[in-house]
Amino acid sequence: LDRVGRALGSAVTAYNRTVGSLEARVLVSARRLRELKVVEDELDVPKQVDAMTRPLSAPELVASAEEGNRLRPLPPPERSLDGREANGWGT
Repeated sequence: LDRVGRALGSAVTAYNRTVGSLEARVLVSARRLRELKVVEDELDVPKQVDAMTRPLSAPELVASAEEGNRLRPLPPPERSLDGREANGWGT
């Protein structure tokens, strides 16, 4: 999961750098070419990225993040009087 998170972070960084370059360099030149009537076509607008990562919500993951990234072991399942697990972890 950490490796996927780092790869996702790298992808976001690369995307942000590319958007910055597009806005600071490419669009400036495209506007100038349009002003000079070298081109008449409109630029296609790329789709906005609106995907978000899912936040950690499991108690052992949230608590471990607060405690310095150490995963706490899950407590053993509680058993009811008839021998079934009482906390919903199985039958």
